[in-house]
Amino acid sequence: MIMKVPAVLARQSFRTKLALGLTTVFVVAGVALVLVEYLMVSRLFDHAIASSTDAISSMPPGVSVMTAATDGVGVAKGLEMATATGPAVPGDATGSWSTVVIAGEPAQSWYMGKSQSLAGDVRVGLLVWSGIALLVFAVLAAAVSWWLARRSMRRIGEVTAIAKDLSTHDLDKRLDLPGPPDEIKELADTFDAMLDRLQASFTSQERFVANASHELRTPLTTARTALEIPLSQGKVPESLQPAIRTALKAGQQSEVLIAALLTLARGQTTGDFSTSDLAEVVTDAVDDLKERMGGAEIEIRMHTVPSPVTADQVMLARAVTNLLDNAWLHNEAGGRIWIDVHTESQNVVLAIENTGPPIDDEHIELLAEPFYRSQASRTSIRRPDGRSGVGLGLSIVRAIAEAHRGRLEISGRTGGGLTVRMLVPVRVPALVS
Repeated sequence: MIMKVPAVLARQSFRTKLALGLTTVFVVAGVALVLVEYLMVSRLFDHAIASSTDAISSMPPGVSVMTAATDGVGVAKGLEMATATGPAVPGDATGSWSTVVIAGEPAQSWYMGKSQSLAGDVRVGLLVWSGIALLVFAVLAAAVSWWLARRSMRRIGEVTAIAKDLSTHDLDKRLDLPGPPDEIKELADTFDAMLDRLQASFTSQERFVANASHELRTPLTTARTALEIPLSQGKVPESLQPAIRTALKAGQQSEVLIAALLTLARGQTTGDFSTSDLAEVVTDAVDDLKERMGGAEIEIRMHTVPSPVTADQVMLARAVTNLLDNAWLHNEAGGRIWIDVHTESQNVVLAIENTGPPIDDEHIELLAEPFYRSQASRTSIRRPDGRSGVGLGLSIVRAIAEAHRGRLEISGRTGGGLTVRMLVPVRVPALVS
C-alpha cells in the first residue's frame, strides 16, 4: 500500500521537507538508542543481582552476618546476628548456622528486594533524563537541519532565479556556479551547457529569419514593381487591368503575411529600449486607425492617463496597432470601441473592448493561436482596400507582451464582442539596466 503524503506537508517547500526529514531521522535514531541503552542496562542489572543473590545463598555454615535487627516496626535496635533456631546472640560468632537472616528475613530475599528497587529507580531515571536530553538535542538537530537545508538549497535557488529571468534575447547569461564539484555544481554546469546549445540554436534561427526575410521579400517586390510600372504607364490593355490589380492585391497580402510571420518567428524584442508614454502611443495609433477606417460607422471612446513604460517602442507600437485593428475588423456596423490606458500595480495596461458577434468560450481561448479564426471572424468587417487579416494579429501581440515579461488577457464581452487586455511591466529588470 502506497502511503499518501499529508496535505499540510505536501504544501511545504522542499527545504522544509528536507529539514523535517533530517530531524525525524535523528529523533528515530535517538529513540532507538535510548531503548537499546535501557535494555542493556536492565540486562546488566538483572545479571548483577542474580550473581550477588547466588553468592549469598551459597554461604557455608559457620559464617555469620552482622545485621540491623528491628523491633517489628522497622526501627533498628542495634547490630545483631540471628539464626533460624534461636535468639540472636550479640557478638557471638560461634556455632553452626543453618540460615542467615537479616531484619527477620532471609538474606537472599532481602538483598534481592533492595537491589531490584534500586535497579527500578535507575531505570526510571535513565528513561526520564534520556528523554529530556533527546528532546533538547532534537530541537538542536532541527535548527542545524534547517540551516544545512537552507545552505544547500541556496545554490539551487541561484539556478532557479536565472532560469526564471531567462528569455530568448539574453541567452548569453551563465551560472558559473562556484563551489565544490558536487551534484549541485554538476547541475549548474549541465544547465550552462544547455544554454550554450540554446544560444547556438536561436542564433541560427535569427540568421535564417534574416535570410528568409530578404529572400522572400525580394521576388515579391520585383513582381509588384513589374506589374505597377506598366499599369501606371497605361501599357496594360483595359481587359487585363482587373487581373493585374488582383495580382497586386495578392502580392500585397503576401507581403503582409510574410512580415507577420517573420515578426512572430522572432518572438522577441530588438533590445532597443526607451521610455515613452503608452497613452501617447495609443493616441497616435487611434489617429492612424481613423484614417484607415475611412467612413466606417464605428464610434471610438478613449480614456487614458499618463502611463510611462520602458519598452521596445517599435514592438510596442506594433502590438497597439494590432489590437486596434482587431477591434475594428471584428466589429459590426454601427459598433463601438472602448479604449482605456492606465497603470495597474507595476504594469501599464491597455484595455480595448469592442462590440461584435458573440464568440463561444472555447473559441476565445484559441484566438491568440496563429491562423486561428472563429466563426464570427467570417462575417468581420473588411478593410477599405478589400483585404482582411491573416490570423496572426493577436498571436503577435501575445509574443510581444511575453517578450516584455507581460501577458495578454482575452475574454468575451456580454452582448457580443471581445475585451482584450495587454499588461506590460513599467520596467523590466531583466531587460533594462
